[in-house]
Amino acid sequence: MTEEYRAVPADGGSAEIVRLFFEQNLAQLHSASVPLSEWRETLGAADPDEMNMLIVAKDGPVGWFRINGICGGEGELWLSMLVVGEGHKRKGAGKFAVRYFEDFAEKSGYSRLCIHTTADNAPALSLYKSFGFTVSATDIKDGIPHCTLIKNLR
Repeated sequence: MTEEYRAVPADGGSAEIVRLFFEQNLAQLHSASVPLSEWRETLGAADPDEMNMLIVAKDGPVGWFRINGICGGEGELWLSMLVVGEGHKRKGAGKFAVRYFEDFAEKSGYSRLCIHTTADNAPALSLYKSFGFTVSATDIKDGIPHCTLIKNLR
């Protein structure tokens, strides 16, 4: 059964929970740990080009996502990060985040949605493709295959 979710802004005070979700997904992200101080700084910065959101269920936060390219106007909008905490995967939180991303883009007049992920992240690729995203490019970064997925809204 899927839960009901809502999105709330993540800020410097959300750094510990965002860091936890990120740490729980390090292997899939092919990333290294990020110090809490960096999370506080990043989430506390008022960057007008990005939006950091917590995915919240009735019992509290279950994930985090970041949208970039907001200052681009009607061009491309990017879902640059999406992580769901352990124990909350496969319950609809990722679908909620992608739906939120699409709704925000449509309401704001963007014409194209973009997502970048590692090519071996099968759960993410499956999720994005289920929303109509298609792989438009592949590349290698730091020896790791990546792909860019695109969805045109108009």
